[in-house]
Amino acid sequence: MNLRAVLIASLGRRADLPTYLGGWVASMSWIYVVGQTIGATGQTTALALATTLGYLGSFTLRGCTDRSWWPLVEKGAVPLLNIGRLLFMLVLVPAAIGWGPLTVLFPGGTSGQEEWAIGTVFVWAMTLHSLTMFSDGLVAFASVLGVAMMGLMGTDNVNPEVGVAFLPFLLGNVLMLSNMGLTHYTAGRTGSQRHGRRPDGEQLARWLGDQFIVSGLTVALTAVIGILMGATLQTVMPRLMVPGVRMPPGLAGSTKTVGGFAAMGEDMVVGTGGGLPPETPLMVVACREPLLWRRRVYNHFSGRQWSRTKGDERRVGRSLSTGAMLIEPNVVESRTWRRRREVTQDIQALANTELAAAPLVTWVSPALTGQRGGPLLPDGDLRVPLVVGQQIRLLSSIPDPTQDDLKSAPFEKDFPDGECLNLPVSSAGAIEPLARRLAIGHKGPYDVARAIQDYLERTITYDAVVRAPESDGSVMNWFLDEKRGACDLIASAMVLLARANGIPARVASGYATGKPQADGRYLVTVAQAHAWAELHFQGLGWIPFNPAVQGQGDYAKTAELQARLARLLRLRWPVVVMGLMGLWLLLYVLNEWRKAWPRFQPSPAGRVELTYHRAQLALARVGRQRRRHETPREHLERLRVQDPGADYLADLTPVAEGYECVRYELGALDHERVQFIELAGRHLPQTLKRVRRPKVRGRFVQ
Repeated sequence: MNLRAVLIASLGRRADLPTYLGGWVASMSWIYVVGQTIGATGQTTALALATTLGYLGSFTLRGCTDRSWWPLVEKGAVPLLNIGRLLFMLVLVPAAIGWGPLTVLFPGGTSGQEEWAIGTVFVWAMTLHSLTMFSDGLVAFASVLGVAMMGLMGTDNVNPEVGVAFLPFLLGNVLMLSNMGLTHYTAGRTGSQRHGRRPDGEQLARWLGDQFIVSGLTVALTAVIGILMGATLQTVMPRLMVPGVRMPPGLAGSTKTVGGFAAMGEDMVVGTGGGLPPETPLMVVACREPLLWRRRVYNHFSGRQWSRTKGDERRVGRSLSTGAMLIEPNVVESRTWRRRREVTQDIQALANTELAAAPLVTWVSPALTGQRGGPLLPDGDLRVPLVVGQQIRLLSSIPDPTQDDLKSAPFEKDFPDGECLNLPVSSAGAIEPLARRLAIGHKGPYDVARAIQDYLERTITYDAVVRAPESDGSVMNWFLDEKRGACDLIASAMVLLARANGIPARVASGYATGKPQADGRYLVTVAQAHAWAELHFQGLGWIPFNPAVQGQGDYAKTAELQARLARLLRLRWPVVVMGLMGLWLLLYVLNEWRKAWPRFQPSPAGRVELTYHRAQLALARVGRQRRRHETPREHLERLRVQDPGADYLADLTPVAEGYECVRYELGALDHERVQFIELAGRHLPQTLKRVRRPKVRGRFVQ
């Protein structure tokens, strides 16, 4: 019996196999999207593997509904499992908002992070649900979860990978739902109810082949339309921007965008911990020196959150004859500095993000068509969304004071922005005594700032995982006692300690330099998201202070190792899961093949039956096998008429007569005759090599 016949027989026994296969493909697609968006590939990989085992277990158990022990499973184990699942979810939902002991089940940074926490809850729910899918409706429910997560994660992650993952999700759903329609239409049911006529294996095999073709064409057409629409939008979108109308947050980069990371937007909550975000590429920058790429600055601190006081956002920019644009307010401001240098940056966007560059940007090429230069924030930063593939060249003016300039700078008594000198009451108790102690023996603001930076580098240990307790009114009280935290806490401490000593200061957010590439450019990823302090010195501008605290280098190495492992898992876990699923499917088919393969006893009669079976296989290869309605004798007589005088008939005749004798109990065969039949059977394939295959094939039925 060939493999196709075995597969047909297997499908005939389990008509629900395509339903489970389609449901599994759809589930793996949306679980992959959740894992990529929240950047927790390790945990989602484990949950995806557990979900796969759940699918296999449910499919296997559903085929055992006719066993004597099935009522024990249906009446006992399944209700207990459903109750346990309900209790687990009741405890898991509070953990999603950061409460309870099960917060450890959420990847770092997802607990309390809205969409990410919801996505993690849904993946856990899918894993538990996969254990008890004993009906078509329960399998189809996985698509309900998937549609919800595809929509939610699609607004949180605008990367093309979401669109790519949607295609197998669509394919899985089409396969699953259409198979359910076929089996229900033919009144075929599997599981505990077996009523009506089920589709036979041949019917299901033909339908399965047609369905894969139709589903593949549907997915291919969707992909082509999606690619054309994506290319059109990327080309047209920058020209469709209307002055005064902001882009959606997902494209503008003011909220969560790529890779499941909350990019610091209008507000920045400090002390959330959770570890470094994923290594999702954002842009590559060509620049002659390593710099910090700034997106935002914040001047108001409420004790746990930084924000920027409202100011006039101006749309400025004068187009030049060269096709570039001049940012005149930034040019004017840079001329007030005693010394400055000009730095050119060539930026290529690798994801939909927002411009981050060295401040202050004074010249842009090509001109930002349709945006009139984009909104210019009061601090001089450009709010410019970038789309995938967009290239832009910038010229920035950077303060370039000497050490003598900084040391001779006086304290500023009448700084125009009072927020940059404001110290929150909730933080004053921890900040002011330390600030006075650090200022002892130092006269100028620069010496005080260096003393603050040295103190932080000497006493603080970098830790991107530790999270400040939400019960504290001021995160600074906890941080200066704990002396562990990430860049947001370190920068906040630097700013507040400087303010307590009369130095205007603010927090800047953006990205670190990035990873040097072979071509000299810097690759900036989401993992390079960074915060640092900027202190103002009279006549010199805003000077960045970026304390290099203890353990930062070691933590970066560990994070890089984890990122490599995450990339490996992200690239390999679909292959691993598909491999396990393929292995299980192979074992299932081989087991069915083993069941369908005829077994022969080692007795003389069994040896004759085995010889006849092998003879029929050899005859089938040349189109001379037995037909459904023929007896062994009728088959032999037909071949004598069809191939008169053929050499193979001399070998086939004793084999057919011996099988006829055994099959119809016409008499016992002695040892010598059995040996003669076996010898003729072994010689038959050699004589059949000279036989020509007919155009119309018959069908062999044992």
